[in-house]
Amino acid sequence: MAFSDSIDADMLLTGIRFMRESTAQNASGDYVTAATTIAHTVKGDIQPMQPGFTSYMATQAGGDYELTHRGFFDVPDTLPVEGDKCIAGTNEYQVRNCRDFKTHLELDMERLGQ
Repeated sequence: MAFSDSIDADMLLTGIRFMRESTAQNASGDYVTAATTIAHTVKGDIQPMQPGFTSYMATQAGGDYELTHRGFFDVPDTLPVEGDKCIAGTNEYQVRNCRDFKTHLELDMERLGQ
């Protein structure tokens, strides 16, 4: 049984995509950025973290961010990693932490463009 089978139909999101950005050097020597879809048509549920329970995290590179949402998804063939984007409808989230369980995928995310 897929994880999405255990979610109430009114809370289930379908068509969620995970995108990974990469940078490469083209033939002219210029650096170009491209986005690749690593998983599409994923099913799951995204919930805002409760007020007072949002977390602030810092990276080794000195960046900081706020964890605003937690997502629960069916496990896709290619797992997202920190820095990938989760796109659900018109909402975009940056993946900040990924936990891969046998039955589902759990992500801590930061909503972009708020």
